[in-house]
Amino acid sequence: MRPSFSAVVPLAISSVQSFAFNRNPTKVGRRSTERFMSNAAAGNYPRPIHPGGFSLPPLVEDLIPIVTECKYDNGKDLVIQTNLLLVKPSDMDELWEWYAYTRHQTKCDPSWGRVWPTALSMARFIQNSFHSNVVGAHDVDLVNQAIGALKSSSHVVELGCGLGVAGLAFASIVTSLDGKSELAHKRTVTYLDREPFALHCAMSSAQLANLQSAPLEVTEADREADSSNASLVTVRASMDDWTALNETNKVDSKPQIKNIGYNDLCLFGSGYRNQDTTILASDILYEPHSMKTLAIKIKNLLNPNIGGFALISDPEEERTEGCRDNFVSSVKELGGDIAILPLPVPQGRAQMMESDIDINGSLASTVLIVVHFPALKNVATR
Repeated sequence: MRPSFSAVVPLAISSVQSFAFNRNPTKVGRRSTERFMSNAAAGNYPRPIHPGGFSLPPLVEDLIPIVTECKYDNGKDLVIQTNLLLVKPSDMDELWEWYAYTRHQTKCDPSWGRVWPTALSMARFIQNSFHSNVVGAHDVDLVNQAIGALKSSSHVVELGCGLGVAGLAFASIVTSLDGKSELAHKRTVTYLDREPFALHCAMSSAQLANLQSAPLEVTEADREADSSNASLVTVRASMDDWTALNETNKVDSKPQIKNIGYNDLCLFGSGYRNQDTTILASDILYEPHSMKTLAIKIKNLLNPNIGGFALISDPEEERTEGCRDNFVSSVKELGGDIAILPLPVPQGRAQMMESDIDINGSLASTVLIVVHFPALKNVATR
């Protein structure tokens, strides 16, 4: 059963009152309850909000400033900053210990609990795309088209969202626009990930940003509520696993987690300018066996009658050798186009963050992978 995340966000409480949710507050990982309380009293970021228990790992609230220098056609540059409040695990080591010693799950992947350099690069790219007004800023035409789609699409999906940095950046930037702006129109952001605790954190961060939330599976009452919803951005979430696809491009008969397709997004309701979807993702090219199913997944998340774009940020030096080539060839086999270009490296202390340092200790270099699938009619979406 896929959980609804419309009411999950109250667990993101920025106070020591969140102890009430902990079933075993004596000790989790390396942090004791006493240390948790002293850090919470300090009020600095990252700010502890939950010490951890069986239901949730140790969580903090962290401030992530997204700073970019946006270019304008009058030759002037303007520094733009968007502050994101993230609910996230305290660190990956403690997250792994929580899985292993509290949940007794040794086969786990705690990598979702970190803000990766690729996520920051994507957030900066989104901010720059919305605030820069230089027409045709990139040499690659496919990239300029993708930016246009990102700015106009009513529906954005963050695939393999982890902490949801890209989706939250998109939502925060849209809600900060002048109400008279052509870009200030009603939208949805949908988080997809196979890790339920990652989705909990992403939706909790959306709550901290005062974003409207809604379930993915809808009833007639949900349709009426959406029609009367005045919020500029509505955020949804669902567990999802694109590897549930088999080699014949059909959903496995008994998948543990549903593989979400375009029709499952339930893009209903009045007030939306279009039914276009644009896909955002970061650091998802690391499982060699899943590159073909990932390409199929992206295609199936796009409106089959319109087509669309996916924007993926990836380390310049790929995590797993051969994944990028396999992904590129899979996209082309499915009739898609693809372009890859370097993303800017943050300059100076104002832009750079600790999360810009990769796991090898060096300042991370990232690339943008732009995928486009053209309009296809009479295509079954899953």
